[in-house]
Amino acid sequence: MNYKLKSLFLLSATVLLFACDQPSPEYQMEEADDNVVLDESTTSLKIREENYHDENVFSTSRLQFTAKVGSDKKSSLWSMKLDGSDRRKVANSELIFNGQTIVHTPIRSPDNRYVAVSMDGPDGFFRGIIDLKDKTAIHIMPGGGYPFFNWTPNSENLIFYSDAEHYNYHLPTKKLTKRSTIYSSGLFLLPGGEEFLAMKSDGFWIHYFDGEVKRKVKLNIGENRRMKFPIISPDGKILYFISEGKGEIQSHWASVDSGELLGSESSKNLTGSSAKPIFSVDSKSLFFRRGDYYRQLNLITKKIKDSNIKESGIWGMWGIAQVSLINYFPDVVF
Repeated sequence: MNYKLKSLFLLSATVLLFACDQPSPEYQMEEADDNVVLDESTTSLKIREENYHDENVFSTSRLQFTAKVGSDKKSSLWSMKLDGSDRRKVANSELIFNGQTIVHTPIRSPDNRYVAVSMDGPDGFFRGIIDLKDKTAIHIMPGGGYPFFNWTPNSENLIFYSDAEHYNYHLPTKKLTKRSTIYSSGLFLLPGGEEFLAMKSDGFWIHYFDGEVKRKVKLNIGENRRMKFPIISPDGKILYFISEGKGEIQSHWASVDSGELLGSESSKNLTGSSAKPIFSVDSKSLFFRRGDYYRQLNLITKKIKDSNIKESGIWGMWGIAQVSLINYFPDVVF
């Protein structure tokens, strides 16, 4: 049995409810930047690079994403400010395991040095890390399924799933250790690094770091509805997810502390697909990408407004997907 078939077999046999990562639809962005530097030799826009040592780049919160540029069919890794400006290349396709396919959303470490990636290569699915300081790629282990990458606050440990089993990779020693599996359809290490939130079919459980269950919460979203695509706010206080049932898709948000359902909204008012939104840095809003603009849902007032994304179409960038919030500061508002 080849490795890919074996991975699929293992995943179908597990009781883990792994949800598929749903990147936002590809789109061609329109707007150009008036302040980019010109390369005089080619009269084309010069691509900016994200420098790990550049304090100015990391003076504000940013979004990390994958994209394709021009005629290049291989995805590279990028970052930008929250409004879409100051786009910078994080890693080219060669550094990302020689252009192999990124399967799930890459997750940056808290110190911004490392990027955890889930890959599909010629020999099957595997987990890896991109070191942005040393410009190296680390192959951790083979394995498929949704990884649910979590970094400990000191950026020394990457915790993830592989073929429905739970692992810890320690960066300083390069040691891989198998953990007691926390069964979940979405696993999130909460701020402080001492507790996990594990998404279940009817709510969520809070686990201590060693896996022991601390408390169980059932969410009241109605009968016969399937919960999918959970995300956690940067402060660990708000859980967002969607539910499907009776031909209707609803977006919900709930308090992690109390387990109270705080609000719901028809997903058709927010996004044309089931793509995951992005939390604002202050955790008070959700941003849903719709082509070249964001639709903002204020979780307190439930008001919806749209805002354009800057630098649309720069460098012929297309295929934007797998967006995540990095380098966030609680006092910065998206």
